[in-house]
Amino acid sequence: MLVHNNHYLNRVYIYFFVHLLQYLGLIFCFFLVANLYVAQSLSVWNIFDTVQKGVLIAAHRGDFKNYPENSIPGILSCITQGVDIVEIDVQKTSDGHFVLMHDPKLNRTTNGKGKVSQRTLKYILGLKLKDAKGNLTNYSVPTLDSVLKIIKGKIILNIDKSNGIFDQLIPIIQSHQCDSFVILKGNNSAAYFNNYYKLYPKGPLFMPIKNGSNTSLDSFLITTNTKLIE
Repeated sequence: MLVHNNHYLNRVYIYFFVHLLQYLGLIFCFFLVANLYVAQSLSVWNIFDTVQKGVLIAAHRGDFKNYPENSIPGILSCITQGVDIVEIDVQKTSDGHFVLMHDPKLNRTTNGKGKVSQRTLKYILGLKLKDAKGNLTNYSVPTLDSVLKIIKGKIILNIDKSNGIFDQLIPIIQSHQCDSFVILKGNNSAAYFNNYYKLYPKGPLFMPIKNGSNTSLDSFLITTNTKLIE
């Protein structure tokens, strides 16, 4: 006579049920990570694919609510949260290096004083950043080089204060192979931007900043090949 061991069968069922949940959990995690990777590997050329993503999120000067503006941790926070574009500002030091800084002067956002253009990189790297409330933090002023090292394939970098210095910034961007992950912008003519698109067809993306009437804007859009405008 065949006798069923119900206690044994219950243990078997539980064992397979637990492993099934673990398996399904791994599948869910895989798709979650895959989707996150796709969202954070957008380049300047596929951000226009509205089928993939209709609305893009841009963070002004990084996550300045929780970290100092224009800071490495502020940018990393944006990446972690799945932000598509982070806007930063650059200023040039007296010895020719680009650092992240909105104001021409150091006073508001750091414990330093004076103009960025009159200070060396060594001096600026020795400073500490202030948060939005003016409190001093342990975070340092980042260089553009240090930011380009962390953004490739993770987030698009929108570089403000880049008007008139495209030729100085592009070699730095290219040295980190970040051509497809950077937006440069400025106030210039349609011919000016068309020329840069011809010179650098693989990036970065050049974005005009326009003010004026709808008529002048329409005329500008007709005569330029730009894909973005501010």
